[in-house]
Amino acid sequence: LRDAGLPLEDRHLLWFSSEDRRELLDGGNAAMLQHFIRYRLPGCTAAVCYNDEIAYALVCQLKAAGIAVPQSVSVAGFDNSTYSALSPVPLTTMSHDMNRLGRRVAELLLARMRGTASRPVPEPWTLTVRDSTAPPPAAQKT
Repeated sequence: LRDAGLPLEDRHLLWFSSEDRRELLDGGNAAMLQHFIRYRLPGCTAAVCYNDEIAYALVCQLKAAGIAVPQSVSVAGFDNSTYSALSPVPLTTMSHDMNRLGRRVAELLLARMRGTASRPVPEPWTLTVRDSTAPPPAAQKT
């Protein structure tokens, strides 16, 4: 958003702790997402989630609230996990090559252990577009 010059308003964010996440996903307590949908999501055309697991839970709650994905709101996640394919609406997701990332992290760690100067190198992301996202309203044909 920053790179595109788009605003990010706190009132549209949902912050949660690891304990909140466990309660939401493991305990089945959807109150946090329901509150987000009712009070923070209105006026937004999309939700970008922490990972596919949270995106999956959000899609389920949106459907339960009668909100169409992606017609009313697009949803995207990260990881390209099994959740992205199992979601009631298959999820658009971002991921990177985990093997390459693991090798790069190991190389950086070994270099540091040897006392060799090393610099992190950004890993490229891959966008997998599925049914949970729609073009922005300005890009849609009328």
